[in-house]
Amino acid sequence: MSETIIYLRRGRLVFAALGSVAFVAGGFFLMMHPELADEWMAQLIGAISILFFGAASFYILFRLVKPKPAVILRDDGIIDQASGLAAGFIPWSEITSVHIATMHYQRFLCLVPSHPDLVLAQQSAAKRALMQANIGLVGTPVAIPMDYLNMPGDQLLAEVEGRVAQAHTGAAR
Repeated sequence: MSETIIYLRRGRLVFAALGSVAFVAGGFFLMMHPELADEWMAQLIGAISILFFGAASFYILFRLVKPKPAVILRDDGIIDQASGLAAGFIPWSEITSVHIATMHYQRFLCLVPSHPDLVLAQQSAAKRALMQANIGLVGTPVAIPMDYLNMPGDQLLAEVEGRVAQAHTGAAR
């Protein structure tokens, strides 16, 4: 097999960047006009909006300016670099199952590692906590956002399932 390199769709990134910037502007508006709601609640929501969506804006803009592969399918495994919660390299033989989950109208390619604790141990504390939340939401710490990739979701799923199956049949020999 050969290496398959998948990038993020630029149009989707631009749309996400515009949305994030709009939420930052909304956060500033709430902080400047707290009289529109409970004052401390408006301040809190405004600050959280600015921090979260500001960070998201910088991440998205960075990915637009310096594009790098989001997912790389290699003979020995998959490299997930698709989001802020990217898992990094996972060998095909370490993936026990693959499924698609949908959250808030967005599809995720979920990879279930045989040792999720090892995947989590490679992450920073903050990223590890968020990836543990993924376990409760989609059943695995590894969830790749499919709708932002420039490969159709069905094609990606078929390719990943094929490589996982090949790794497991090759290991059984």
